[in-house]
Amino acid sequence: MTAAATRIVEPGTPRAGVSGDLRLGGCRGFSLLEVLVVMLVMGLAASVVMLTAPDGARNLDNEADALTRRLIEARDTALIRNRPVEVTISDAGVNSRIRTRFDWTPTTGDAPLTWVENTSVSASVLGRNRTLPVSVIFDSTGLSEPLLLTLYRNGRSAAVQVDGSGNIARMEISNAR
Repeated sequence: MTAAATRIVEPGTPRAGVSGDLRLGGCRGFSLLEVLVVMLVMGLAASVVMLTAPDGARNLDNEADALTRRLIEARDTALIRNRPVEVTISDAGVNSRIRTRFDWTPTTGDAPLTWVENTSVSASVLGRNRTLPVSVIFDSTGLSEPLLLTLYRNGRSAAVQVDGSGNIARMEISNAR
C-alpha cells in the first residue's frame, strides 16, 4: 500500500481534480442564497394558506348549509331509529327532538344550532307564511310536511326547502327582503 492510498481527507477539504465543492473556504452549512430560497418558498406557502383559509365568521350560506345538514340528520335519524323526529326552527335557532315511547326528548349529540346576530328567518307552506317557531316532523318513513325556510341577513337571503317526501334542498334566491 502506498501512502497516497491511506491518506484521510477531512470533509470540506478540496480534493485534487474534483470541482463539485462550490462553497467558499470549504465551510459546512447553508449558503445565504439557499436560506433565502427556503424563506421565499415558506412565505409563498404561508400567503396561499392565508388567502384560502376561511375568515372564521359564519356567513349566511354557511348557516343555510348547517340548517340543511341538521334537517337531513333529523330525517335520517327518523328512518334509522324508526321514530318521528321533530326539528323546531325559531328566531333563536334550531333544536331537534325524537319521539320516545311516552314523550319527546332532545336528540343525543345535537347541540342547538344558534343563528348569528342579525339573522332572521321566515317560514312558508305552499306560499302561505307561518309564524315562528315552526316545526318540521319527519315520520318513521322520512316523510314530512312541505316547508320553505328563508334566512335573511344584511340584505342577503338563502333558502332551504323541505318537500312532502322528505327531500331537503338548498335554494338560491336572487332578491333580498
